[in-house]
Amino acid sequence: MADKSDKLEDLRPTFHRWWMDLVDKEAPTIQAKANEYGSNSLAQMGHLFARAQGRGVTEAEALEIGSFIYAYGKLQRVGDAILQGKLPSTDTWKDLAIYSSMSLYIRETGQWP
Repeated sequence: MADKSDKLEDLRPTFHRWWMDLVDKEAPTIQAKANEYGSNSLAQMGHLFARAQGRGVTEAEALEIGSFIYAYGKLQRVGDAILQGKLPSTDTWKDLAIYSSMSLYIRETGQWP
């Protein structure tokens, strides 16, 4: 009889393929939007948020805070849908994943895009 860890191991290749397919599909669009829009508004939102707290932040920190603000708005949409007895849209979940990925990229590279 297979134990629980064997079952999890069996799922990893399926999830890995699914994740890689999602990234391959979404990454070109994200890159194109990043190139089109740049990072100014993202950074400015982060600086504004930090100033409201009475502090200054680096450009990288401002970008990460800006990503948080965008993600927070999407998370609010998730909550609104659930409160209405609906499931959030697939696009809203994808946007949350993108903002999380942006934050990880910013943290690693210090910039966007």
